[in-house]
Amino acid sequence: MANADKSPVLNTLRLSDDRVARILDQRDADAAAQPSSNHRRGRRHVFHRREGLVITVFGSDGDPIRYAVAARNLSETGVGFLHGAFLHHDTACVLSIRDDEGRWVNVVGKVVRCCHLEGNVHEIGLRFMNTIDMRRFVQSEDEGERSVIDPPRMRGRVLCVLDSYNERRALRVQLARLGVGSVMTNRGAEAIALIGGQVLFDVVMTEQDLPDMNGLDLIAQLRADGREQPMMLLTATDTVVTGGGAAAVLTRPVQLEPLAALLLQWLPLASPAQGESTHSQQKLNVQITQLQALISDESADRDQLRTLCEQIASIAAEMRCRAVSDAAEQLIRGLGGADPVESWRQQCDALAQLSREHEGDGGDGDT
Repeated sequence: MANADKSPVLNTLRLSDDRVARILDQRDADAAAQPSSNHRRGRRHVFHRREGLVITVFGSDGDPIRYAVAARNLSETGVGFLHGAFLHHDTACVLSIRDDEGRWVNVVGKVVRCCHLEGNVHEIGLRFMNTIDMRRFVQSEDEGERSVIDPPRMRGRVLCVLDSYNERRALRVQLARLGVGSVMTNRGAEAIALIGGQVLFDVVMTEQDLPDMNGLDLIAQLRADGREQPMMLLTATDTVVTGGGAAAVLTRPVQLEPLAALLLQWLPLASPAQGESTHSQQKLNVQITQLQALISDESADRDQLRTLCEQIASIAAEMRCRAVSDAAEQLIRGLGGADPVESWRQQCDALAQLSREHEGDGGDGDT
């Protein structure tokens, strides 16, 4: 049914796209750290979308109010999204969502979960009254990957520079399937800062049209700075790129098989023992990267930092990585005292270094 309602759409989140992206990343990392549930009615697909998603809420007086929300995941039976207000259990709602052809579709549902995250931000779970056809909204993750029955597992870390958040998320999933860690950004300037920092990257992937610079210029700048790792340009067509320092070109949307074939030229295969510990190490890397990003913010919330540190300590303890676990516990104590922000950053950098050393040692426990 077309969305013919012309009433105003309120935005109660009032957050930048980058802030929304960080919150969604954190929620996904939290979910990845928890045992998967076998009781869900339908498979949940990552569905981070800021545009083309409107919720109409019907209050006790029956008057509808329309809100723009940020989606987190979608299944045939429901949707999870970020909203800037509390919604009571069983509140009736209508989800207005654009399908893959840009047409509005209205789906009736009710609130089954409301979780406060921070400030005025809540994560809402909406259950649909009737199931939806997921093929209209989410491209199958198996498309383009059917020829890869058991993709090779590798070791390494990739820096990905892409403007589209959905593309960054999809690429992170594909790299994780290959056992490869990743750090994502949408700006060339931040990529230069990241690669010049303490985190080591084995491969750099960038698209050409970034918000703040051209991807070829980014590669040229990194080469001028003496960066020798392979750099890959992502393009919408089979463009032949000469010069500029790009080692390879990969067509978007990125498919798993050609991605794996290229990375195998540069990254070593993981041993069976390494493959078993890769998932835990990836979770640890994601949490530490998010901690580094948050702790660099002068207005960072101590409780949120403390929660991240607790998750890092827990994952490291499960991996028998005592040094990382102890460092996270020490940072937790520092957050609870009068230590200056610069001290937190130094402790966070030391924690990240210990994690890299543990990863470089092949994940041996009790380090």
